[in-house]
Amino acid sequence: MAEERRDLLINELNHRVKNTLASVQFIASQTLRNTETAAEAKATG
Repeated sequence: MAEERRDLLINELNHRVKNTLASVQFIASQTLRNTETAAEAKATG
């Protein structure tokens, strides 16, 4: 029972981390979509 609960919690945490990473990647791509250089990207942020 404890192992099943641990596995469920680990799977849920993995899912949430992946969702968070996907959100960060989306925000970054939208922020950088109109920049051509690292300097422009830095100025955007």
